[in-house]
Amino acid sequence: MPYSKDSDLVKVQKDILTLSENGTWLDQAKEAEVLINRDLNASWFKAAANIQNSNDDFDPDLIDPVEQLTRLSVFKTLELAYLLIIQDALEDPFRQKMELFKGKYQEELNFLISEGITYDWDDDGTGDVTDSNYLNDRLLVR
Repeated sequence: MPYSKDSDLVKVQKDILTLSENGTWLDQAKEAEVLINRDLNASWFKAAANIQNSNDDFDPDLIDPVEQLTRLSVFKTLELAYLLIIQDALEDPFRQKMELFKGKYQEELNFLISEGITYDWDDDGTGDVTDSNYLNDRLLVR
């Protein structure tokens, strides 16, 4: 199940459902979920797992609560929706919207990582926040 629904999209972009051929952006929300999982694995999970002394693979089902990713998903889904709308148009107001939500997605991803993502490291049904300060101290800066 995607991290966001059409009703979440409408809270940010009122008319977005009218721009869809079938009245929904579910396919883009599903794609956004895959891309978010990929980004979280690459930019957060590997370093956090190292701190937790965990050799487990990233499991999106252990993000608890999953609602912490709704806003991130909204931005990625809107980016993908506008990307579909514009297709090959070089100069288009929808391209500007796509770029806007692409930037907002990156800002939100950075914010979530800096604040710490709640993840059920020990699979006990309770999410644990990875201390972002500790995580940032352990990252290699070049």
